[in-house]
Amino acid sequence: MLSSNLESNPFGGDSPNTHNDTTNNKSNAHITKLITSFRKTIYSWINRGLFEKDKLLFTCIFPRINGTVENPLKEWLSNESWESILFLSKFKEFENLTTNIHIDAQLKFKQWYSEIQPEICKLPLEWKKLNDYSFKKLLIIRALRPDRITVTLEKYIKLVLPNSDIIMEQKSSFDETFEDSYNFMINTTPILFILTPGSDFIKYVESLGKKYKFYLNNNLHVVSLGQGQESIALTKLELSHKEGHWIVLENIHLMHNFNLVLENILDKYAAEGSHPNFRCFLTSEVSTNVPISILERSIKLTNEAPTGFKENLKRAFTFFSPDDYEEKDLRTKNILFSLCYFHSIIVERAKFGSIGFNIKYPFSLSDLRDSAKVLFNYLDNQNSIKVPWNDLKYIFGEIMYGGHIVNDKDMLICKTYLNYYMKEQSLEGMQLIPFSKKIQMFSPSNYSYDKILNYIDTQTIAESSILYGLNQHAEINFRTNESIQLLKNILTLKLKETSTIVEDTEDGETLESKTSTIISEILVEIDNVFFNIDELLKSIPDDQITPLQYFLFQECSLMNNLVNVIKISLKELNLAIKGEINMNNKLELLMECLYKDKLPESWKNISYSSNRNLYSWINNLKERITFLSDWFSDPLTTPKVFNISLLFNPNSFFSAIKQILARTEKCELDKITMQIEVTNRSLNNIYSHPKEGAYIYGLYLDGANYDVEKNTLCDSSSKQKYFLMPVIHCKPILSMGKIETNIYECPVYKTLSRGNTYVANIKLKTKENVDKWILAGVALILDISND
Repeated sequence: MLSSNLESNPFGGDSPNTHNDTTNNKSNAHITKLITSFRKTIYSWINRGLFEKDKLLFTCIFPRINGTVENPLKEWLSNESWESILFLSKFKEFENLTTNIHIDAQLKFKQWYSEIQPEICKLPLEWKKLNDYSFKKLLIIRALRPDRITVTLEKYIKLVLPNSDIIMEQKSSFDETFEDSYNFMINTTPILFILTPGSDFIKYVESLGKKYKFYLNNNLHVVSLGQGQESIALTKLELSHKEGHWIVLENIHLMHNFNLVLENILDKYAAEGSHPNFRCFLTSEVSTNVPISILERSIKLTNEAPTGFKENLKRAFTFFSPDDYEEKDLRTKNILFSLCYFHSIIVERAKFGSIGFNIKYPFSLSDLRDSAKVLFNYLDNQNSIKVPWNDLKYIFGEIMYGGHIVNDKDMLICKTYLNYYMKEQSLEGMQLIPFSKKIQMFSPSNYSYDKILNYIDTQTIAESSILYGLNQHAEINFRTNESIQLLKNILTLKLKETSTIVEDTEDGETLESKTSTIISEILVEIDNVFFNIDELLKSIPDDQITPLQYFLFQECSLMNNLVNVIKISLKELNLAIKGEINMNNKLELLMECLYKDKLPESWKNISYSSNRNLYSWINNLKERITFLSDWFSDPLTTPKVFNISLLFNPNSFFSAIKQILARTEKCELDKITMQIEVTNRSLNNIYSHPKEGAYIYGLYLDGANYDVEKNTLCDSSSKQKYFLMPVIHCKPILSMGKIETNIYECPVYKTLSRGNTYVANIKLKTKENVDKWILAGVALILDISND
């Protein structure tokens, strides 16, 4: 809000009291200079209060940017990209694009598509005339290589926005940004610190206060808001207002009622005039509990950790002063660098989403600081003894960093990194990129502090998923998701003024008519679906019902419940559209979801895990109904193959198989393990179910491929993001307590979101180090649709 900070004079020069220019020089050069200066001030003023993820979005709206079909190229081009090309071809400027890609120059386009940085390469045919960062080329990149959008967009903005390098120059540290903001601050303008994980604004206020002779517990007051703190905060605030003190009110987002009082008090102070030295600092998480007037009045600042591995490594290493580093012995220096490297890896890995970590964790420099203290305590003046690697790894992995981690798979990743970086080789100069054969980067050994900084600047490789032990698809997915989210946010901003559902669709059909059509299409598919479990149970003798039949009944019961909820909600909506019952908020939300091809929350809450859009989800529901109907029609006959991606609870399926053996052997379930055999047979080559256990199908390997001939995990193909596993034979056996080697316990998840969709572990054979697949985030996924 540009109008919100006029009070604090954001458009001046070095101070609030800018001297007015009395000259009347109207030359173009002078006007251009003024415009650039004005833009730079606006940019830095707003940008300093934005999260990193929103900064590119802001630069997109700063300059004014205007602007399911059979895929014949599915061997190398995704369906989404092909659909985007077809859409572009509807515009006159791109009417030949589909033909050019499909027929005229398919090989050349494929070569361009396969480039690591296609944005700097010329397109084939007439499209080579496009400038590298023209808007037309940006649209083609969006269609064919969405993972390169953010990189290209940044350069496009610099192309269309005059003097953008000057305007968007952001090289200052947070200390400098904070002091610069303080210089704009007056006694009626608070600074609002927007809290992020690991941020500690108090130390910056204390540091700046000392410079201006404001000291804690004297004329600098800090009040952390919470229950019973309101009166203390108001007393300190009044004192500061009258005596010209500084006050910090922490966590104002927790106190909605107090904020309303604070709002009125700040208005009163502005009207009657505060002491000239009075300064108010506020901290808050992103929250609706902070009144708009406080947001408008305040200078807003964020201080997120830097993005990118190199920036994080430099930040981690420079957290320690040259004196602290140089006074240590050589081995402590080397281990400290390895610890900083580990910290940077584990902080940045989260950006890759679920393949990085199942859950995002608030790792911070305080974890690094505390770990370094432990390291120094162990090794200072202990040159004669061996490094206690196991103790260090336990404290770092289980207590310092591990104290944040609540997911077993994430904890395994953390421990695996520590096993890799905390070992004797780190004392001599080790390969820092885990299990990389093609790209090598060795740790510095016996380097001074300045040489380490130079090493970080010049020797670390460019940002890549390889640094983390992940494959190239993790990098592509990360950049694609980043681009998609950015474009969604741009669209959201564009449509803010028309946030309600439009009444007419593009073809002139009304919203109600379109929704009624969708309702009819869905009801035709499910209206007659019902599994009469009670009647079936009466027809089957008790001694013939096995755990698999009980599992079938459980699945059918869940399906009955889901289909019933869908039918009731759709029929209610149909009546509301016809005007026979009142349209309420719940039904309006359902109509909006149907219109926008989104899965309604009321259905999702009782459904199987899925990331699909509504259309895709309904088709998948039909597949599940067909599978259950076939089995339900002959319940005593075990299906030849179980497509476990079509089950509500695949983990219950594995338990049912184990229970069959437990009944036969009369033993506890925990004494049974699952023997896994990856067959070389496809679904069409299975003619009967196995004598023991079951054949399963429908699992996709994410993060690796499987060499069926050699029966081992192998590196993923550059062309294939997910590998469809052949039929797998799951056979329950009595556990002999034998430790198996060369086995990767591969986690199975229901969707690409991973996390709480975990099902079980399946043992896959490997000829390489198991740790390689752990760091690569290799998992089996039941449903890879991510609409």
